[in-house]
Amino acid sequence: MIVDLSYLRENTGNDPDVLRELAGIFISQVQELNQSMQESLKLRDWDQLARQAHKAKTTVAIMGLHGLAQKLKQLELDILSGKDEDLYAECVSAFLQTSQQAIDELHKLIPDLSLKNT
Repeated sequence: MIVDLSYLRENTGNDPDVLRELAGIFISQVQELNQSMQESLKLRDWDQLARQAHKAKTTVAIMGLHGLAQKLKQLELDILSGKDEDLYAECVSAFLQTSQQAIDELHKLIPDLSLKNT
């Protein structure tokens, strides 16, 4: 499992309705970010990609995806410093794959998620 809901469970009193709502928001945000990051990469719009990486790192960290959050932080820093441009696509690909895996896990971890928020 790559998703770690301990932070959310602790801060929501493990309320299943709140967890379901937050998971739905996460899914919506990462699906939107998946599309926009791919578009920014295709257009080589690095400023926009840095903003998306910044937003994405917070989104994934809340779901306990700390390794991915660290990669996104590094992507943001690399873009802002203008280095390692050849690694941007690799990081976006990791975001796409890992976020999809997280979505799949959330559907298994949170009952009725698919009925409420996707």
